[in-house]
Amino acid sequence: MSERVERQEEIVPALTEAAKSSHVPCVIEFVIDSRWKVLPIVPPGKALPEMVFQ
Repeated sequence: MSERVERQEEIVPALTEAAKSSHVPCVIEFVIDSRWKVLPIVPPGKALPEMVFQ
């Protein structure tokens, strides 16, 4: 299962749907403005071990 969240009002429904799917993996993609500082984050085009924490 996968969900894409582009607006704030989509967050709760996406998380609720993911919680119902406890028997299968779920990925939620949060699309954010590139100017927002969100940590930890995996920069675009980078691998998981290249996650930025600060």
